[in-house]
Amino acid sequence: MCVRSMNGPVKRGGYFFHLRRDESGHFLFATFDGHEILLLEDASQAAAFINHVSGRRYSEEMWEIAQRINLRKDREDEATDSE
Repeated sequence: MCVRSMNGPVKRGGYFFHLRRDESGHFLFATFDGHEILLLEDASQAAAFINHVSGRRYSEEMWEIAQRINLRKDREDEATDSE
């Protein structure tokens, strides 16, 4: 899924989300290389996460989740860099 603003140049980018529903109906978010990073229970949580990280609507709960994801990614990068 790509979320982008209605304003701006025609050939602009946006916020890309790789997500699917699992067997239980939860929303599973993954990185571009397929690492599963977040599982949310329902569509309202998935929408809140997407709205938060794309700058559309701030959510304290989703900020905390995004921080954990960002810090996890930083630790993975540091581990890769030291190999």
